[in-house]
Amino acid sequence: MNIGDIVVSTGAMRMDGASRYYARDGFPALSDYFLSKALFETGIERQKIHGYGVFLGMNATSDAFYGETPDLLQMLSDHRVLNVEMEASVLFTIATMRGLKAGMVCAVSGNLLTNEVIYDRPNTGLIQGWEEAIEISLEAIYLYETQGYEEMGKKYGPEFDYARRYAPKY
Repeated sequence: MNIGDIVVSTGAMRMDGASRYYARDGFPALSDYFLSKALFETGIERQKIHGYGVFLGMNATSDAFYGETPDLLQMLSDHRVLNVEMEASVLFTIATMRGLKAGMVCAVSGNLLTNEVIYDRPNTGLIQGWEEAIEISLEAIYLYETQGYEEMGKKYGPEFDYARRYAPKY
């Protein structure tokens, strides 16, 4: 993966503190299948024009700024985690628990495994990746709404009492 490439998340390893308030440890933080499908399909179509890499898979959510040690990076790689970010597991968990939809598309800011990082100048590849992620998101929402993805999710998804909330025991 290179700076500016696009990652569409299928789920997040919960390495944060906030998601534990909304669901028990062990609860998976998963993106909505149909929304992620729309994001990925849009990313692939735009890739044909713009030439960046598109990746689909798991990410890790950590609330520790610059907490990536060599051991942690190796563990994440061993678990086939594509990237580290700070929000997805909480968003995925809350969306699932409340019957909402959440997906994630992000741009690669650097590669800590290969030491491809930019700290001493503007990261123009990342800026371009952010702009592309925004365009992918907007087009994917349109695709999601016009291709019947929302209806499929409703048709095949079970009904739950979303008014009932999990409360952690402290």
